[in-house]
Amino acid sequence: MKHVVLFVLIILLLLAAAVGCGTQSATPASEESTTTVFEEPTSSHAELQSEIERLKWKIEYGGRSEPHPIDAAYDKAMKEAVETSFTGYREVISEYAEIWKEEMEKYLDLLVDVLDEEHRKLLDTSQKKWEMFIDDNFKLEYDVVGRASGHGTMMGDIARSNQYNKYRDRTLFLEMLYINAQEPSYQSWPWNYEE
Repeated sequence: MKHVVLFVLIILLLLAAAVGCGTQSATPASEESTTTVFEEPTSSHAELQSEIERLKWKIEYGGRSEPHPIDAAYDKAMKEAVETSFTGYREVISEYAEIWKEEMEKYLDLLVDVLDEEHRKLLDTSQKKWEMFIDDNFKLEYDVVGRASGHGTMMGDIARSNQYNKYRDRTLFLEMLYINAQEPSYQSWPWNYEE
């Protein structure tokens, strides 16, 4: 879904650029010059581009208008690791995958405290199925990609990166559930329409 939204945003940006920047001047045919004159971006073009960048940022950071604190720390640590060591990024990915896992477990505990019994059971089932899904995908990925790459050193990098992304995505999902579970409308369910 994130990729589809980014694709649409890029298309909108390209359309805005074509409309706002690429209009041809109305040069009479009788003049010698037949060159195309491009206008400067209009303020509406700049506003549209700014809005697209803002939305891309929100999509990248799980609906937030700024990076998640873990993402910000990860980006900083990754930049430092890449600047100082050829393989330092591996430790950063592993470290932050573990941080996302701990954050995920935190939100699981918080959700257990605010969900009703029916939703706690669903959460437990969902988490168990997610863990099985992650384990099965890792095995499938390791076997298929591993065979294709001759089980080279990149297999560890792929596994670390995918583990990081899977824990991050699950944590952001659980965080969203927790935020919604605290809404008064959830807490007061079922609503009594007869009152």
